[in-house]
Amino acid sequence: MKRPSWHTEPEPDPNNPSKSQVKRDYLELQDFGLKLMVLSQARLDAIEMDERLREALTELRRMSSPPARRRQSQYVGKLLRDVDLEPFRLALAAVRS
Repeated sequence: MKRPSWHTEPEPDPNNPSKSQVKRDYLELQDFGLKLMVLSQARLDAIEMDERLREALTELRRMSSPPARRRQSQYVGKLLRDVDLEPFRLALAAVRS
């Protein structure tokens, strides 16, 4: 169906990201959660975080089944949405250097 000539596409709102961008952001958080597995338990314990996130990261470390790890990394990514990631980035940078 052809659109009327007066129909114009709305301008994209920078405050309202596309569905694809939201999905990319969530996948990035899941990957970030998996990267946190290189941190020792002592370093993770030193970072102030919600207890649910701490337990989820501990569970992720224990899991060996790929489907279970995938589901748990999705949950960790969900919990990371509401957290300041800077302490985690600093801890990862300290381990890598």
